[in-house]
Amino acid sequence: MEEYRNHTFPAECKILRELMQAPEEIPSTRQVLRAEMFQGSHAREVWKTLCDSFDAGSAIDVVTLYGRAPEKNWYQDNILNLTPSCSPMAIHEYAAAIRSGYDSLKVLELAERLRV
Repeated sequence: MEEYRNHTFPAECKILRELMQAPEEIPSTRQVLRAEMFQGSHAREVWKTLCDSFDAGSAIDVVTLYGRAPEKNWYQDNILNLTPSCSPMAIHEYAAAIRSGYDSLKVLELAERLRV
């Protein structure tokens, strides 16, 4: 089952970058995603930071979120270097991919528990 873990990593990174460029999409994205659906712990923390910033009415952009990032090197390597498309359709596709990966992982975890 380990080979299935974090196979949504590219989508996780990309959606975070996309949402920084289009924060108005955060409410609709939150209807699909929750923090625990991010398989990467750093991506999960950036998601939480992004949502907390949105809720507080704080500025949401690459520079301010970098300042709040829990792990600067990870953030710089995996988020800052991505080119955003600023497409709401892309955001929804990435959210669906992350949700699907989460759902698949939960099914695999259940199967593993039933097998034992």
